[in-house]
Amino acid sequence: MLALERQREIVASLADKRSVRVSELARQFDVTEETIRRDLEKLEGEGKLVRSHGGAVVSGEVEIPHWQREFVNQAQKEAMAREAVKLVEEGDALLLDASSSSWFVARRLPDIPLTVITNSLHTCMALAGRERYRIICPGGTMVETSMSFVGSETQHALRRFHARKLFMSCRGVDLQRGVSDLSEEQAMVRRVMLDVSDEHILLADSSKFNERALSIIAPLATFQKVVTDEGADAATCRAMQQAGIDVIRAALGAAR
Repeated sequence: MLALERQREIVASLADKRSVRVSELARQFDVTEETIRRDLEKLEGEGKLVRSHGGAVVSGEVEIPHWQREFVNQAQKEAMAREAVKLVEEGDALLLDASSSSWFVARRLPDIPLTVITNSLHTCMALAGRERYRIICPGGTMVETSMSFVGSETQHALRRFHARKLFMSCRGVDLQRGVSDLSEEQAMVRRVMLDVSDEHILLADSSKFNERALSIIAPLATFQKVVTDEGADAATCRAMQQAGIDVIRAALGAAR
């Protein structure tokens, strides 16, 4: 395995586990601990992690690349997507954000007439060839990490449209702080998406619960539905239901 490939695997593992140990990585990749330490030093220099005694922890300011996010909590996102697409009706105009959770939804959308508006180039590519869809991408400034468009041009373009349903994700779901994200640029785009859509559906796997990220997107009360997985914190789910939010908990391992 090339050093760059190994380092990508380390970042992906860190995104999933939140911390890694040098000794475990050395065994996993069959290299010396010194080699792993050099990898961690390089990745820390790139701002992708923070080294700790004997290993490394995730940096709170790091946005994981889209190709890595697809492999983080993949089973949970697949299960959520199966439930989310049940909410889609023929003729709907849908807004999808640039999250990996929305990308999983896009791949499972039914073969019915739909309009899909998204700032995610990755999602547009996933929907290419769907003849019954009208696909709209607002453009703007592209962020390579997420393969998506952000900025004032993106926000201005989105305000020209209206969607029946918005599917969006986040980095953190907290009863007091609400829904938050690492990227202020993405948070600003998502706020506009909330403004121009009727029904707001939050896609949040169980790892997002009781987490607080840098940029607040909106209070939880902004959302009519939350689609999560069966591992989601029960107390938080009950509190959301008591607040009038429809919480859909997707079962893992359900039929594909």
